Amino acid sequence: MMQRSIDSLKRLNVGCGPHHLREEWWNVDISPFRGVDQVMDITGPWPFQDIEFVYAEHFLEHLEPRGAIAFL
Repeated sequence: MMQRSIDSLKRLNVGCGPHHLREEWWNVDISPFRGVDQVMDITGPWPFQDIEFVYAEHFLEHLEPRGAIAFL
């Protein structure tokens, strides 16, 4: 099985949780759920470059206002 790499995927699925993982996307969440590619706080600096798309659904309301602004 080939290991996935953010370098080969240009789409970021933020706040995916355990049930909204997307194939061919780099799945990111603050919790280490099974299937999450990277655990990180998205309100801080991102280690990614050359991302073409960012998908985020139903998680912004879980952030403090300052963190939501930092993400946006």
